[in-house]
Amino acid sequence: MSAAVPRVARVHITTADNDAARPGLYRSIADADAMLADAVAENPPPEGRPYQALTFSVIWSDGFRIDDRLYVTRQFVVDAADDGGVLRHGLLRMARAQADGAAYRGLPPDRVEALKARGRDLLRRLELDVQGLDWPRNATAPSGRGPTLLPSPGDAIWRLKERFSFRRRLVPVDAGSSPYSAAYPATNHADVRYLTNFISLALGNDLSTFEPSTAAAMWNHWRLVVQAVQRSLRSDDDSEPYPGNEQLWRKQLPALIRLLEEAVASGGTLRNGRLAFRQVGNRDESYPDWVQALRGKSGVYVIRERQRDGSAPIVYVGESHTDRLHETLTRHFQAWRRWKGFWRGQFAEGHDPGLTYDRDAAEAAVVITPPHHALEMEARLIRRLRPRDNLIGQADEHVPF
Repeated sequence: MSAAVPRVARVHITTADNDAARPGLYRSIADADAMLADAVAENPPPEGRPYQALTFSVIWSDGFRIDDRLYVTRQFVVDAADDGGVLRHGLLRMARAQADGAAYRGLPPDRVEALKARGRDLLRRLELDVQGLDWPRNATAPSGRGPTLLPSPGDAIWRLKERFSFRRRLVPVDAGSSPYSAAYPATNHADVRYLTNFISLALGNDLSTFEPSTAAAMWNHWRLVVQAVQRSLRSDDDSEPYPGNEQLWRKQLPALIRLLEEAVASGGTLRNGRLAFRQVGNRDESYPDWVQALRGKSGVYVIRERQRDGSAPIVYVGESHTDRLHETLTRHFQAWRRWKGFWRGQFAEGHDPGLTYDRDAAEAAVVITPPHHALEMEARLIRRLRPRDNLIGQADEHVPF
């Protein structure tokens, strides 16, 4: 090791089997792991396949370089929480195995020693890379599973805050109505990267226990927080104070706490998260105000149809990601109807967005989402609700959310 401490210059995620991952260049291992935490929470390695492959390069400022491939299984994701993320866990496993040298029996002794020295060097580099983070990243994780914020989200985040408070200067503020918004720690860039990474991993574990529209609403909230954090993490010096500390500790994290606590208290649903079905009005009448209010918005809609026997099966799930939710929903209550194969043949979508239903017997529920989340939420609701008239997406109902 040279006198000048080498830093990670860049991380290149080259390819990823996980469709939610974003290959490209990242400024640090922590940044890449924050992205991967997001990806595995959204699209975990499925039970039916052994792994999701990931190829990457990590380049240090002195030219030291690692090029390798990870095979990410569900257990790998759980184990990664102990090391702070998928990529860091893979690098640490590699370094520990090289430093041990047991796998190199039979090679010439000088070759074995060179490989062991490289492993020890990589371990030192990874240790230096997390200097400035003085708390264990799996502090709230029970043994045997990944990190979690349940069963008491407020207490879990309070404990994380206390750990930073022991190491960082406290910024005093008026407590207001919430104890979580009292004095907050002056966390730096490295702290906030690991904090958001930890919470993303925890939510990936926790949200699978909630009703799907609730989980989607909370994940959408947290994703916007992470995007805001990433816009502020522009400094190359991880020891610099994070400029959005007050916003993070007094607004963004308390808002997440309230969403989680509300869902826990209501048995896994948010006050506005459960699908609330409402009538769409009678034939030849104007649509009710709640339908008119969907103009210019994106989101997902679910239609159910009352039957003569009193049942009301869910018949269709659809979406608009182009701010045309009103038009997309109401087309299903027009007087015309397409035969089922028409739309599949014309647009190769695999299902029929032209199906229509009797307004007098129909009810609809809507979840407003950002445009770029509508398709994702539609697919998840189709998998979970198994609507009668959707022709794709009807996977086994036990597929994890």
